[in-house]
Order: sequence, then C-alpha cells, then structure tokens
Amino acid sequence: AKKGARVTGIDLSEKHIEFAKKLAKKRNVKILFEQGSFQQLPSIKSKSQDIVFSSWAFLYSPDLGQVFKEVHRVLKKGGLFVFSQDHPFFHCFGNENLEIKQSYLKSGNGGNPNFISFRRTVSELFNALKESGFNVEKILEPECKWYARWKNEKYFNKKKIEMLPTTIIFKSRK
Repeated sequence: AKKGARVTGIDLSEKHIEFAKKLAKKRNVKILFEQGSFQQLPSIKSKSQDIVFSSWAFLYSPDLGQVFKEVHRVLKKGGLFVFSQDHPFFHCFGNENLEIKQSYLKSGNGGNPNFISFRRTVSELFNALKESGFNVEKILEPECKWYARWKNEKYFNKKKIEMLPTTIIFKSRK
C-alpha cells in the first residue's frame, strides 16, 4: 500500500480488523478491510488480483485444497501467491530435551480442543498447491532471527530454534 498498490485485507476476527485499520491509519495507507474467511472470497472477482499473500493463517483451515482453489480463482494469469505458516517439523520436537514428541507424518488437528490448527506435511502443502493449478517456484525455510528477544523458554527453546526452522514459506504462480 505504501508503494501504491490497492490492498484488501481479510480476517475472521473483528478485533484483528480494527487493529489493522488503526495500523493503516497510523502508517497513512489506504487499505480496504473485510471481515470474512479465506475459505470463500465472494467479494473478490475472479482473475482480479495480481498478488495474494497470507502469513500464518492457513494452518487454521480444515480444507486447504478449497482455500488454494479460491486463491487460484481470484488471481490473474501469472499472479503471485505467497504464504507462510509454522514449519511442520518444528512441533515434532519437545522443548525441554528436543526428543521427538509427535509424528511428522500424522496430519490433522493439533490435538488441543481449545486451539484448533491443522498440521500438514511439506508434501501435503506442495501437492495441494499443484493440484490447485499452481506452479511452485520456491520453498523457503528461513532461520529464525527473533528468538533472542523471546522470553518464553517453555514454548520456544533457544536451542530448538537454532536447530529447526520455525517457518516455511511457499512462493507460487498461477
């Protein structure tokens, strides 16, 4: 938005939308905000978007194939689709002793009834993109640089973060 792009932000949470509106005003940028789900984007015309970006949201979707098909629908030919989420390997290891605590191969809800998130393997993510018509250009696993500021050692063990990627990023095109 700071460089002139027309931006639309979509989120389920009214509180997140209000926060984003305040931030956009503070940054002096014009952004259209909508409360809604990425599962369906009825207000976005087909083949109307140059770029779709999502940061750490898709792990909350029970049907990632539907999300990717909807993103494919709204992107123009050659449009860029970039998303990030927590790395599937990261949560396989415990924080105290770094022993394997859960199977990487077991997909589905993370098991906490109060916080639903869906784990998927890298191949499930990649294949869902391909099956939705995307050409995957890059998969990135950046080193985590912010852990030195993190104070919650119970959740983010420094050694674990130094050894495993916390995030995975997919760059693809329609």
